[in-house]
Amino acid sequence: TDTLTHIQHGFHHLIISTVHVHFDEKNCLEVLIVRGKAQDIKKLYEKVSSPKGVKHSRLSVTAII
Repeated sequence: TDTLTHIQHGFHHLIISTVHVHFDEKNCLEVLIVRGKAQDIKKLYEKVSSPKGVKHSRLSVTAII
């Protein structure tokens, strides 16, 4: 959790909102809602999906037209 928070602070300019849900004592869901350039969002995604303990990650992108 501390690692993910530290990473998020480094990308605070992209993050609009976060949601943290506790499923049980060992499993949580973290959702980041972001806005910015695609290459910057990809860097954030790569950082938050790589730490030990992250079991699954997924990037969902919606373009504003």
